[in-house]
Amino acid sequence: MLPDQEIDVLKATNEAKLLMDHLPSVDELPVLPHLRQSMDVDLAVNADGRVYLFYDGQIAEDTDYALYSIDDSSLTLVSSTGRIQDIGMTVHKPMRKYMRTGESIFVIEMNNGTPGKIVNIPMIIHEIGF
Repeated sequence: MLPDQEIDVLKATNEAKLLMDHLPSVDELPVLPHLRQSMDVDLAVNADGRVYLFYDGQIAEDTDYALYSIDDSSLTLVSSTGRIQDIGMTVHKPMRKYMRTGESIFVIEMNNGTPGKIVNIPMIIHEIGF
Protein backbone atom coordinates (compact mmCIF):
# COMPACT_ATOMS: atom_id res chain seq x y z
CA MET A 1 0.00 0.00 0.00
CA LEU A 2 1.29 3.46 -0.85
CA PRO A 3 1.65 5.98 1.98
CA ASP A 4 -0.93 8.76 2.02
CA GLN A 5 0.60 11.87 0.50
CA GLU A 6 -0.23 15.49 1.07
CA ILE A 7 -0.78 16.76 -2.43
CA ASP A 8 -2.86 19.57 -3.80
CA VAL A 9 -5.15 17.79 -6.23
CA LEU A 10 -6.51 21.08 -7.56
CA LYS A 11 -3.13 22.62 -8.27
CA ALA A 12 -2.45 23.08 -11.98
CA THR A 13 0.32 20.88 -13.28
CA ASN A 14 1.81 19.93 -16.59
CA GLU A 15 0.39 16.42 -16.17
CA ALA A 16 -2.88 17.41 -17.87
CA LYS A 17 -0.94 18.24 -21.02
CA LEU A 18 0.85 14.90 -20.84
CA LEU A 19 -2.48 13.11 -20.60
CA MET A 20 -3.79 14.95 -23.66
CA ASP A 21 -0.64 14.01 -25.59
CA HIS A 22 -1.31 10.33 -24.97
CA LEU A 23 -4.99 10.15 -25.94
CA PRO A 24 -5.69 7.59 -28.66
CA SER A 25 -6.54 8.75 -32.15
CA VAL A 26 -10.18 8.67 -33.24
CA ASP A 27 -9.49 5.45 -35.14
CA GLU A 28 -8.36 3.78 -31.91
CA LEU A 29 -11.17 4.88 -29.58
CA PRO A 30 -12.86 1.97 -27.80
CA VAL A 31 -16.39 3.34 -28.27
CA LEU A 32 -17.57 3.88 -31.83
CA PRO A 33 -20.43 6.22 -32.80
CA HIS A 34 -23.80 4.47 -32.71
CA LEU A 35 -24.99 2.79 -35.90
CA ARG A 36 -28.02 5.03 -36.46
CA GLN A 37 -25.68 7.98 -36.79
CA SER A 38 -24.51 6.74 -40.19
CA MET A 39 -27.17 4.31 -41.46
CA ASP A 40 -30.72 3.02 -41.15
CA VAL A 41 -31.06 0.32 -38.50
CA ASP A 42 -34.04 -1.83 -37.55
CA LEU A 43 -34.52 -4.60 -35.05
CA ALA A 44 -36.97 -7.50 -35.18
CA VAL A 45 -37.63 -10.46 -32.89
CA ASN A 46 -39.98 -13.42 -33.09
CA ALA A 47 -41.81 -15.32 -30.35
CA ASP A 48 -39.04 -17.95 -30.24
CA GLY A 49 -36.48 -15.31 -29.27
CA ARG A 50 -34.80 -15.11 -32.67
CA VAL A 51 -33.35 -11.64 -33.01
CA TYR A 52 -32.63 -9.87 -36.30
CA LEU A 53 -30.68 -6.66 -36.77
CA PHE A 54 -31.04 -5.06 -40.20
CA TYR A 55 -28.69 -2.30 -41.37
CA ASP A 56 -27.99 -0.62 -44.69
CA GLY A 57 -24.47 0.72 -44.31
CA GLN A 58 -21.10 -0.60 -43.31
CA ILE A 59 -20.29 -1.61 -39.75
CA ALA A 60 -16.83 -0.32 -38.80
CA GLU A 61 -15.44 -3.65 -37.59
CA ASP A 62 -16.41 -7.31 -37.74
CA THR A 63 -18.74 -8.03 -34.86
CA ASP A 64 -17.76 -10.78 -32.42
CA TYR A 65 -20.92 -10.74 -30.27
CA ALA A 66 -23.84 -8.56 -29.18
CA LEU A 67 -24.65 -7.39 -25.67
CA TYR A 68 -28.30 -6.81 -24.76
CA SER A 69 -28.73 -4.77 -21.59
CA ILE A 70 -32.07 -5.44 -19.94
CA ASP A 71 -31.57 -2.48 -17.59
CA ASP A 72 -31.49 0.20 -20.29
CA SER A 73 -32.99 -1.80 -23.19
CA SER A 74 -29.96 -1.24 -25.38
CA LEU A 75 -28.18 -3.45 -27.86
CA THR A 76 -24.44 -3.05 -28.36
CA LEU A 77 -22.16 -4.74 -30.87
CA VAL A 78 -18.70 -5.78 -29.68
CA SER A 79 -15.83 -6.37 -32.11
CA SER A 80 -13.05 -8.92 -31.75
CA THR A 81 -10.75 -6.05 -30.74
CA GLY A 82 -13.13 -5.09 -27.91
CA ARG A 83 -14.47 -1.92 -29.51
CA ILE A 84 -18.16 -1.33 -28.83
CA GLN A 85 -20.87 0.23 -30.97
CA ASP A 86 -24.43 0.81 -29.75
CA ILE A 87 -27.11 0.37 -32.40
CA GLY A 88 -28.50 3.79 -31.48
CA MET A 89 -32.05 2.84 -30.60
CA THR A 90 -33.89 1.52 -27.57
CA VAL A 91 -35.34 -1.97 -27.82
CA HIS A 92 -39.10 -1.38 -27.98
CA LYS A 93 -41.10 -2.57 -24.98
CA PRO A 94 -43.12 -5.28 -26.83
CA MET A 95 -39.84 -6.91 -27.97
CA ARG A 96 -38.11 -7.00 -24.58
CA LYS A 97 -39.62 -10.21 -23.20
CA TYR A 98 -38.63 -12.07 -26.37
CA MET A 99 -35.13 -10.58 -26.37
CA ARG A 100 -34.58 -12.09 -22.91
CA THR A 101 -34.78 -15.59 -24.38
CA GLY A 102 -32.53 -14.96 -27.38
CA GLU A 103 -29.13 -16.63 -27.56
CA SER A 104 -27.89 -15.18 -30.82
CA ILE A 105 -28.63 -12.41 -33.25
CA PHE A 106 -28.73 -12.45 -37.04
CA VAL A 107 -26.95 -9.32 -38.28
CA ILE A 108 -28.24 -8.68 -41.80
CA GLU A 109 -26.78 -6.17 -44.24
CA MET A 110 -29.45 -4.78 -46.56
CA ASN A 111 -28.66 -3.65 -50.12
CA ASN A 112 -31.53 -1.66 -51.66
CA GLY A 113 -34.07 -3.67 -49.67
CA THR A 114 -32.48 -7.04 -50.43
CA PRO A 115 -30.63 -9.06 -47.78
CA GLY A 116 -26.90 -9.32 -48.43
CA LYS A 117 -24.34 -10.52 -45.92
CA ILE A 118 -25.91 -12.39 -42.97
CA VAL A 119 -23.89 -13.18 -39.85
CA ASN A 120 -25.20 -15.07 -36.81
CA ILE A 121 -23.39 -13.93 -33.65
CA PRO A 122 -23.85 -14.82 -29.97
CA MET A 123 -25.92 -12.46 -27.83
CA ILE A 124 -25.05 -11.97 -24.18
CA ILE A 125 -27.91 -10.80 -21.99
CA HIS A 126 -26.88 -8.50 -19.16
CA GLU A 127 -28.96 -7.36 -16.19
CA ILE A 128 -27.82 -5.56 -13.07
CA GLY A 129 -31.35 -5.05 -11.80
CA PHE A 130 -31.89 -1.36 -11.22
